[in-house]
Amino acid sequence: MNFNFRRIPSMLLLALVSIALVACGDDTSTAAPAAASTPAAASGAQPAAGPVTVSAGATPPVVNAAPVKAANGLQYIDLKVGDGAVATAGNQVQVNYTGWLAANGKKFDSSLDRGRPFPFVLGAHQVIDGWDQGVAGMKIGGVRRLIIPPALGYGAQGNPPVIPQNADLIFDVQLLGIGK
Repeated sequence: MNFNFRRIPSMLLLALVSIALVACGDDTSTAAPAAASTPAAASGAQPAAGPVTVSAGATPPVVNAAPVKAANGLQYIDLKVGDGAVATAGNQVQVNYTGWLAANGKKFDSSLDRGRPFPFVLGAHQVIDGWDQGVAGMKIGGVRRLIIPPALGYGAQGNPPVIPQNADLIFDVQLLGIGK
């Protein structure tokens, strides 16, 4: 049997290219349309392919979707539209969340690290304005990425030493429940 050892690099390259093409696959998965009562649906936005729960990771998971942009600078992406009741001002809500600095992706807080959801009254200024505005309209079971400008976050003063002055913030928030 005659084997040509000079052809090995060509065969390896062909095998690697074939593996790479198969690994890329055909990304034909589709997200379900947003429910009509969510802010994203009103703007025509669809849920993004992303995490269906909140990650406690050191950096935010990559989301390949354009955010909905409000006039005040708040941006959001519905990663998963819930199927429960809608959160409105005055509701006691429970959420899981993780927050990262937008400038460097560094995690600064997560309810998951503490092992318990975070409760607050929506619209009662118990949290930063970006949360009061960004969680409103979510449905129970939904996951939303909030991109919050300094004016709706901690502003010029920041929250030292964790959050610097004028920091843009990223939060992934999952609405777990609504009370009265």
